[in-house]
Amino acid sequence: MDLINCPYCNLQAHTKYRYTEIVLCGYCKTPILRNKKNTLQIKPAAKPEEFKFDLIDKSFVYNNQHYKITGYIRYFYTEGYLYQWAAYNHNTYVWLCESLGNWFVLLPEKEFENINVSKLSVNTIFSYKGDEYTVNELSLFYNYYMEGELPDFTYTQTKGMSIECSSKNKLIQFNVLENNQIEMYTGEHVYFKDLNINLR
Repeated sequence: MDLINCPYCNLQAHTKYRYTEIVLCGYCKTPILRNKKNTLQIKPAAKPEEFKFDLIDKSFVYNNQHYKITGYIRYFYTEGYLYQWAAYNHNTYVWLCESLGNWFVLLPEKEFENINVSKLSVNTIFSYKGDEYTVNELSLFYNYYMEGELPDFTYTQTKGMSIECSSKNKLIQFNVLENNQIEMYTGEHVYFKDLNINLR
């Protein structure tokens, strides 16, 4: 592992930039950019008390591809929570997610200009790539806790709204952030036991 001197707490974190330009300090949990000239001014939440899964460095198989988990984000919602574990296969990543006992895999999407996200509300139906999706829930998140190495995303935004949609087993999730930036993910429900993750 590389020794990285954290510019925030001035301690040396035993961590490594394996895939991205951003890692989390193992002590103060602040994002550290590979380019030390830039800083990210956020205040992540404290580690949640209900934390029960230690999946960093664990591997699993999804769609016949092997993925290794490098870090996670725990979103704090006004009702409930969401864990997202970043998992890599070479330079490709997916999010393995858990919320209230339900597991699913999400992949980032970049092209969704034809969806008017601002008009979505509960029970709204819209089409995407030949499937009809229904908006199931709108949830507000107000902070997050992070550990490990994570894909590049908007770390400066700690508040926003998630729009959760489904079409049979297929899923779409939009994150609408404070600055009106929108993230989109597609995926599906999975069974944790089918991933064959060794928790030892």
